[in-house]
Amino acid sequence: MLSNEFKEINEVEDVASPRLPARDDGRRLNRKGVTADKIQTFPTVTQASIASQAVGVAQLKYEAITVTITAGQPSGTASVTSGDVVLGFRQIAVDQVIKSIVVSGTTLTVTLNANATAQNQIQVILLKV
Repeated sequence: MLSNEFKEINEVEDVASPRLPARDDGRRLNRKGVTADKIQTFPTVTQASIASQAVGVAQLKYEAITVTITAGQPSGTASVTSGDVVLGFRQIAVDQVIKSIVVSGTTLTVTLNANATAQNQIQVILLKV
């Protein structure tokens, strides 16, 4: 004899795999998710693994030069190696705003916006090329 009763699809039991909760602690669970045994752990990236593409303290060649600007003068100079590049500077004793720091040939020149009223000292960090 034929039955007129129909079951809804979401009432059908999955015999092969039991139902898992859709959420656990706010995270979405997936039955076909990646388990911990399938996750490959990668080694830490080190300078040796990058080889010549890495720059560390040992590879960074720099020089710190202190430039003194005497009172009444707008600028001061120091001797450097030709081709050096300015990385930055540190004000040791400055009473004026620094206008520019330039390397030209073997001369490093620090220029102030106005004449120094006292002795000024600026340490310039240069990248050795």
